[in-house]
Amino acid sequence: MEKTFIKQYHTYQKHLWEQLIEGKAHDLTKDDQALYQTLKDMNPVKPFLEQAFIDHHPDVSKQLRAIEQQDHPQPEAILRLMKTRDLLAQAQGYDDYKTMIMNLDHIKELSVKKKLIAKLQTDQKRRQTLIKQHGITYDNVFQVVNQIGLKPVAHHPETIMDQLFEQLDIPFARKQITCVIDSNGIAGYAQKIGEGDIRLAARPITSLNHLKTFLHELSHAITKAIQQDTSLNQFLRSQSYEMLAVILENMFIDEVCTQTEKETLRDIQIILDGRLITSALFEFDLNDYPDNIEDVFKTIVTHTMPLEDPTSWSQDTFRFSDPLTIQYYPLGHLAYQNLAHIMDQEAVPQAHRLLWIKALLLDNLTDIDVGGLI
Repeated sequence: MEKTFIKQYHTYQKHLWEQLIEGKAHDLTKDDQALYQTLKDMNPVKPFLEQAFIDHHPDVSKQLRAIEQQDHPQPEAILRLMKTRDLLAQAQGYDDYKTMIMNLDHIKELSVKKKLIAKLQTDQKRRQTLIKQHGITYDNVFQVVNQIGLKPVAHHPETIMDQLFEQLDIPFARKQITCVIDSNGIAGYAQKIGEGDIRLAARPITSLNHLKTFLHELSHAITKAIQQDTSLNQFLRSQSYEMLAVILENMFIDEVCTQTEKETLRDIQIILDGRLITSALFEFDLNDYPDNIEDVFKTIVTHTMPLEDPTSWSQDTFRFSDPLTIQYYPLGHLAYQNLAHIMDQEAVPQAHRLLWIKALLLDNLTDIDVGGLI
C-alpha cells in the first residue's frame, strides 16, 4: 500500500510540474481521487498523512481545483473550502483543520504568534523606512522587491549549483536535479517526480530577489535529492520542509553573495517578513471573524504596512492551496538566525559552515526537528 501511495504521489507531482511548467493540461481531481482512496485503504491513516487524507478528499479536491481555475479567487469559495476542511478534520477527532495542523507539526499556536509578533516588532523601524523609500504596500510587495537591487547580477544558476554541491560534498545529488530557467515561467518551484528525478524551475537571476528565490527552490531540491529514505517517512511535514529550505537559502546567501548584496537582501527579507507575518497572523484567526473579514484584515495589515485593497486577503494562494503554511517562512529565518548565533559562539569557520549545517540537519532528515530551533 505504501509503495502504491508513493508511486501515485510522484505521478501527481509529475502532472503538477507538467501543468505549471510545461503548460500541459491534467485533471488533477483524478490524481486526488487515487491518492485519497489509497490513504483510505490504509485504515488507519498514519498520523503524519492525515493532512494529505483531507487535502486529497473528493470534497476538497473539487472545490480547490475550481478555485485554482479562477483568475481572482472568490472569498465565498475559499470560506466554503475552509469549512469543508474543518468538518473533515473534526471527523478525524480534531477541533478543526488548524488544530490538526498544529498538532501534526508539534507547535503551539500562542507560542508561534508571540515569536512572529516579536520578529515583526524587531525590524519595524527599518521596515517603515523601506516602505516609505520604495512606496511599498501589502498589495505590491512582491513586485517592488524584484526591483530592489535590480541591476546586472553576476550569478548564474548552473555556476551556483556547481559551487554549492561541491561545498556540501554531494555530487550524487547534482545528477538528480534538472533545472529549467524561463523568463516567462513561474517564479520558483521544485518537486520530486520520481526516484532520482527532481525538477527545479526558476526565472533568470536578474535581481537579488530572483537570486533569493532560486536559492530557496534549490534548497528544496537538495533536500529531496539527499533524502535517502524511500518509505512514507520521506514526506516531511510542511514545518520541516519550508523552515529547512529557508535555513539553507540563507546559508547559501552567505556563501555566494557579496557583503553589499547581503545587506540589500537583508532589507528585502525585512520587507517580506512584514507581508508574510501579517498574513500568517490573519490566517490563524480567520475562522473567528467571518462576518467582518475585510475590516479585520485591514486592521491587522495596516499596523505594519499600507493596504490598498482589503479584498486581497483571498488572492493569496496560501489561503487555499497551502493553508497554514505561510508562518514557516519567517520562522525559518528566525531558526537560521539562531543557528548563525550558535556557529558564532562555537567559532565555526565560514568555510566549514555548510558542512556543519549538513551534519546537523541534512544527514538524518527522517528524525529532523526544525521546530526545536526556534
